[in-house]
Amino acid sequence: MAATKTCVKFFLFGFNVVFWLAGGAAAAIGIWMLFDGGRFNKFIGNYTFTVPASILVAAGLFVFFVGFCGCFGAVKEHKCLLGTYFTMLLLVFCAEIAAGVLAFLYRDKIYDEVTYQSKLVIINDYGTGIVAIDYSVNLMQQKFKCCGASGPNDYSAWVNRQGSNKQVPESCCSTPSKCTINIDQNLLYKTGCVDSLTTFIKENMIILGGIGVGLACVQLLGMCFSCCLFFAIDDY
Repeated sequence: MAATKTCVKFFLFGFNVVFWLAGGAAAAIGIWMLFDGGRFNKFIGNYTFTVPASILVAAGLFVFFVGFCGCFGAVKEHKCLLGTYFTMLLLVFCAEIAAGVLAFLYRDKIYDEVTYQSKLVIINDYGTGIVAIDYSVNLMQQKFKCCGASGPNDYSAWVNRQGSNKQVPESCCSTPSKCTINIDQNLLYKTGCVDSLTTFIKENMIILGGIGVGLACVQLLGMCFSCCLFFAIDDY
């Protein structure tokens, strides 16, 4: 029994080292999602990256404290710490499952929301003096090589509002300086941004969901080790 307990103790200690690294990676990816994917939150409406990415960041950071309890409890064979470790692992497990499920649920509902929000932003808000909106739209069009939500025609309201000689913003062209009233059609991005933006969001949601669910599954192993050691201490 003593040999088994020692083996479980070292397994639990080693698991927590890996767990720390995984938690740091999860937090880093969550932060990256908040800033990278978050640049396009204005086009997503209610289904933003913020909720699942924030849960992933919080869970990843919490892992550092959880890992300490697991390592210290294993080395000192401290039942109170092991019980605390198990409880916190369970909380993190639930949070990461929630992040994963939210990401996958959002993924299935994203297309209609992106279409609606993109048209709303581009037709009603672009060029009205809201710097954050103009930046996001221009960034999206340059990144995905697209123009408008459905296509260049979405900018008819913008042209009327600006009294501009241009048919579309400069970000709609591969060479912005040549995006003039007489646009060279070979330089103009003719496709709308909805499909490209939806694909980008879905791919990022898959990453968030996969990491959340994957980490949660790994944590089941940690909970098993902590339970084994917790009960083995009584028999020593």
